[in-house]
Amino acid sequence: MEKVYSLLWILFAVGVYVFHLFKKAQETTERESRERPRQTGAPTPTLPQPTFQEMLKQMQERNAGQPAAEHTPAGRPLPQELARPAQSQERTAVRPKSLERTEVAPHSLEVKAPVPVYAAALPRASTEAPITDYWQERELRRVREQSQEALPLNQSVRRLLTQPENVRAAFVLSEILQRRQF
Repeated sequence: MEKVYSLLWILFAVGVYVFHLFKKAQETTERESRERPRQTGAPTPTLPQPTFQEMLKQMQERNAGQPAAEHTPAGRPLPQELARPAQSQERTAVRPKSLERTEVAPHSLEVKAPVPVYAAALPRASTEAPITDYWQERELRRVREQSQEALPLNQSVRRLLTQPENVRAAFVLSEILQRRQF
């Protein structure tokens, strides 16, 4: 039941809105009719209607190539259009050059070969590259520290690796020596 009441209220609102628009349109037309006075004078002259004979005469003149009448059927003079002279962007005073003959170049068109630079003349690279990276420097420092600690163990490790039965011991040693540092 509430839906029916809601629908009736909506229809009532739409009806009031349409009624308001209708009244506003009536007021506007009344105001415009008061502002514009009615014409009580002579009716506006209409254009003369050409007869079939006049239209046939005009068409025959056009087809014959003769200029049409100088006046319109209403008696006004026809507009006269004058065509502007054509302008060209083309330069006709310049003599065209032939593409069949080529001009002789005043100098050689060959590219000169560069002078070779021999490797003996180049500076030699140093034996150890300079370290500019923080991580490379850190890794190098770690390797140097490990090599200093492992000097006494180095000989025993070599001895273990020469005998095949000590592979398991070598594996355990590698796990011990390569433990992670935090």
